[in-house]
Amino acid sequence: MHFLADIHGEFGTYQSMISGMDESIQLGDFGLGFPKQRGLPSMPPQHRFLRGNHDHPQVCQRHPNYLGEYGYLEEQDLFFVSGAQSVDQEYRTIGLTWWPDEELSTKQLTEAIDLFGATKPRVVASHDCPLDIYALLDTTKVQRSRTATALNEMLLCHTPELWVFGHHHISRTLDCGGTRFICVGLEGQSVEIITL
Repeated sequence: MHFLADIHGEFGTYQSMISGMDESIQLGDFGLGFPKQRGLPSMPPQHRFLRGNHDHPQVCQRHPNYLGEYGYLEEQDLFFVSGAQSVDQEYRTIGLTWWPDEELSTKQLTEAIDLFGATKPRVVASHDCPLDIYALLDTTKVQRSRTATALNEMLLCHTPELWVFGHHHISRTLDCGGTRFICVGLEGQSVEIITL
């Protein structure tokens, strides 16, 4: 399984990246729904994506390769969570480059926490990371969003072996509390997950 970081509408680059990959998950900020974007990228069914804060939620939800808002893939023992909060929303245009429902609702996140606790996955894929991990990323921004807070609640109820995320535009690997956290950096970088 390969995990790809923020593509931001560079669909040609994305197509090149997944060429030859057996299976992948793009971790959000795919870039769907922006005014300059021309059409939806077509891709084989084994290449799927989450939505980030820089994706139009409704456009993602209509795409056949969208994993969904949150859920559990039993075969891969993988839990996924879409969405995040934009730190730059004040510079964006509502409905064109920013969407008020960029994060999952409180109800959805509560349901996701419950499902996470019931499934106790080995691997987690999300756009953002748990709030407690922000301080370890060596970034200046600490974003107390409902997404990061909910992801933190998940981590407190179960320790997965691996947690892969994007959103921060840096590459970092951290071992914390029994979980390996991998922040996948910008375009052109991917990480292959070896079966443990």
